[in-house]
Amino acid sequence: MAPTGGGAGRVALWLATQFDRMLDFCLEHCKCCESMMLYMGAPLVVFGVLLIVSVIKIGMYDVLPLVVTPYSFVHWVHIMWAMLLSVNVLWNYYMGVFTDPGSQYSDHYKRLCKEAREMGLLQEEQDQRQQQQQQQQQQGGGRRRRRQHSSSHQEHHSYWNNRPLMPWDWTKCSKTGLAKAPRSHFDKVTKRLVLQMDHYCPWLFNTVGWANYRYYLMFQF
Repeated sequence: MAPTGGGAGRVALWLATQFDRMLDFCLEHCKCCESMMLYMGAPLVVFGVLLIVSVIKIGMYDVLPLVVTPYSFVHWVHIMWAMLLSVNVLWNYYMGVFTDPGSQYSDHYKRLCKEAREMGLLQEEQDQRQQQQQQQQQQGGGRRRRRQHSSSHQEHHSYWNNRPLMPWDWTKCSKTGLAKAPRSHFDKVTKRLVLQMDHYCPWLFNTVGWANYRYYLMFQF
């Protein structure tokens, strides 16, 4: 249901939300939409920049002189405020388009995998450590106390290896075969594994993820 009040800003935000929902539905049920999003990306970016510049020009040179007295103190205050907002919008849009969202090719992902490997959070590292511990236990003596400790140790590891996956667990991406951090997803459009992926935005010609999410929000608001 469309909003009945709140001005043009709420209507524009509602339309953008409905457009994103429609794109998500199309990407989920139609394979051809994945390639179509890539072809639409560059024209939408150009159209978005032209639209932003047009709104700035109309607001500063056409609408503002009708509201306040031209070249007055209030007029220059509004001009400075409009220029500040314009630079903020254009800068965040530029960073949202050209910033890597946190894919497997980014330094953020590589550094995160390195830290997780050092902490032993990766699933492959856990399997290798378990095998080494089992080999060490098999090479040990046959004392009863050691056998009891070995059996309890194996039961402890079997519990943690067979327990259900939790949201904070590292897993393995079925598409790329790489280590998958918590809350990361595979983007079907760009074919990349993205940290904290939100969605693919055709207006940014980029995926919204961990590294460019703040630029996406600052551009909208």
